[in-house]
Amino acid sequence: MLPRCFGVLGDPVGHSRSPRMHAAAFAALGLPHCYLAFQVRRSELAAAIAGAGALGFGGLNLTAPHKQAGLGCVDRLGAAARRIGAVNTLCFTAAGVVGENTDGVGFVAAARELGVAAVGSVAVLGAGGAALAVVDALVHEGLLRAGGQLRWVTREPARLAGLIAARPEWSGVVATGWDELVDRPLRAELLVNCTSVGMRGGRWTSRWGSGWASCRRRRG
Repeated sequence: MLPRCFGVLGDPVGHSRSPRMHAAAFAALGLPHCYLAFQVRRSELAAAIAGAGALGFGGLNLTAPHKQAGLGCVDRLGAAARRIGAVNTLCFTAAGVVGENTDGVGFVAAARELGVAAVGSVAVLGAGGAALAVVDALVHEGLLRAGGQLRWVTREPARLAGLIAARPEWSGVVATGWDELVDRPLRAELLVNCTSVGMRGGRWTSRWGSGWASCRRRRG
């Protein structure tokens, strides 16, 4: 088998653990492939994807800020990517570039491994591609109990309100602006951080301090 190159595109991307994870997976499977991280500006995303395809890459992952922009760089979308509105995996096929989204299933697997069952209240922070996948998974995979509420916190609640209104199955999702948390702290059984806070080399604390959220741990 000839070695092939795979990689992740992001900006920034130095924090990504994907190269180590995939290198370990290739080694465990006895495959000769390599996986690299590439810092790519948003304006160069389409060219980078086309170049990777021309060079015979086996596939690519997309991380922030490219997951939504990636929708316009593929020839076909998988069902999950089309429903979520974001792409995190690109497969190069004879028929063109196929965009998939595995963020949602990955989140559900991790949540269930931690013992999270259906909850009645959830708060999701951030509004990028990862947040879209998490909200979709919470609703479609049964992690949000029927009749429960999901507060989606973003800098642009009006934009999210329009997105939510267009999806009847998201009836329990409410867009909340960050400024609203100053006087009304979040209270939820499950808190999901989809922002850049905590990324390696970045800040670890929110400018809203330590009293802006209250969560109750739930298992089983």
